Amino acid sequence: MNKPFHQTQESNVIILCDAADEVKFNVIKNKALQRHDESTSTLTFSVNNNIDPREKPTKPYYRNLANLNQIDTFLDQIYRQQLRSAFKIRADFGTIIETSEYDGNEQKISYKYILPVDANTERKVPLIIKSQENIESYKHYMRDVIANIQERTQEDTHQKIVAIFPIMIRIYKFSLAGAAIPSLQKHIKRREEKRWKDCSRIAERKRIFKRIYRQEFDDLYQGFNFAIDIDEFIEKEQINVHVFTYGDKDQSPSYYAIHHYKCDTSDRDFN
Repeated sequence: MNKPFHQTQESNVIILCDAADEVKFNVIKNKALQRHDESTSTLTFSVNNNIDPREKPTKPYYRNLANLNQIDTFLDQIYRQQLRSAFKIRADFGTIIETSEYDGNEQKISYKYILPVDANTERKVPLIIKSQENIESYKHYMRDVIANIQERTQEDTHQKIVAIFPIMIRIYKFSLAGAAIPSLQKHIKRREEKRWKDCSRIAERKRIFKRIYRQEFDDLYQGFNFAIDIDEFIEKEQINVHVFTYGDKDQSPSYYAIHHYKCDTSDRDFN
């Protein structure tokens, strides 16, 4: 970062630059911090009602911040609470903004706070978290976000973001990662000789399994994990995969697509 920012436990915010009027700043800062209930981890914020209900996050997390280490700890806690399973993550910060205006020769300083909102997280590209390594990468990404906020603050002399306070993290469970289909799992684990018609679905699944995993049987097979295995699958098979589910859409039950995994070098489709 071009200019070190202040990280103080007492303020419970990360200060990006000095406030021109410390008294007015503290009044707004205290009001902003009161919007987050530490005991229930809830925060009043605007909801983007245009989001498709199927795409709404399964879990929101809020935390007031005093330093970057708290962001790291917060992300580690979220990863553990998600039982180290794959999920998508988006984040947004709340900000305290200082505005400087002149009325004749008199300078007027005012402050306002903006809470993190659902709509802002939706504008960010989600990162799929599959491992601790992904979490470490996201920690560095959060530092880059703060650095960019501070850089914009230094460039604008009329209106500045002087502090960031709560972070809102939205978690989207990766519903396609999980256990194997029992009827398929038994054919991957069983070792007895059994002939299947070459055109049967079981025969095709066994052929795909052997190509992808380079073995015919696996006693510990836990299922195809979309979040982890899909990229390798479409690359090796040179095929586009379209995943559908069945449920209520437009007030009538129907099948609809929920994920599309594209292979840039193939026009073959697998539904």
